[in-house]
Amino acid sequence: MPPHWALETSSRGGLSARILSDAMDSGPAQNRAVASIVQRWAQQDPAAAREWVDSFRDGPLKKNAFEHIFAQSAAKMTTEEETAD
Repeated sequence: MPPHWALETSSRGGLSARILSDAMDSGPAQNRAVASIVQRWAQQDPAAAREWVDSFRDGPLKKNAFEHIFAQSAAKMTTEEETAD
C-alpha cells in the first residue's frame, strides 16, 4: 500500500498525485500507487480523475489507470441500478 501522502488527493489533483505519475520510477509499485489513487478519486470526482490520467504519457501506466476508472464507473452504475429496483 502506498504511503498516506500518496492517498491525499483533491478534485484538482495534488502534489502526491504528480509525484506518483512523474517522479516515481516506472514499474509495479508506481502502477499500484496510481491505481489506488485513481480508484479513490474516481469515487469522489470521476471527471477530475480522468483529467489527471489523461495528462499521463501514453503507455501502460495510463492504460492501467483508465481501466481502473472505467471499472469504478461500471461498479457505481451497477450499484445504482440495483438500488433503483
